[in-house]
Amino acid sequence: MSQLDFNREIQRLFKSAMDETYYSSEGIDVVSSDTNQSTHEEFEQFYMLTISSQEFRVLTLIHLNHDDQSRAYVAQKLNATSESLGDERFYDFIGELGNTLCGSIKRGINAFIPSLGMSTPNRLEAGSMKYMLSQRPSYEAHQHVEINGQTLFQCSVYVCNKEELNYEIKPVSFAEEEIEDTECGELELF
Repeated sequence: MSQLDFNREIQRLFKSAMDETYYSSEGIDVVSSDTNQSTHEEFEQFYMLTISSQEFRVLTLIHLNHDDQSRAYVAQKLNATSESLGDERFYDFIGELGNTLCGSIKRGINAFIPSLGMSTPNRLEAGSMKYMLSQRPSYEAHQHVEINGQTLFQCSVYVCNKEELNYEIKPVSFAEEEIEDTECGELELF
């Protein structure tokens, strides 16, 4: 797979992840649309998550404003009221949207590139975009997210790599005899 094919696969995974992350439900009409240009300047802050390998990084961003419309959306999704929704709960929800978006893309990439790392959500102020763009991504895609007729978010995906990528896209599968039982730790719930 050439760099162009890799970028097309990232675009396909991004669109699929957007559908998994933002969807209509009772009282919430969600429309995601491609945009050729980032409008990150219209947003106060963003969440960034990174998928990393030794040869590339895929950055996923959710741009947002902490305003009444965004708070109303989050409150409705959490079955709360805007007045009872604290800042921590608001930002936790947006971080979980980021986890869903980035995790979906990572699962898709893992089908042909195993052993990727994924960061936790990082909330950054809009001014940090200047540094992010200085990384000179080799590919970028953006989608606006309209909720009940208002654009509340812009989601973006960026691919940063120094050399041409060349991967073969094929699903990773393990034969039963290849899977070895290993001793695992216990899951601790908090």
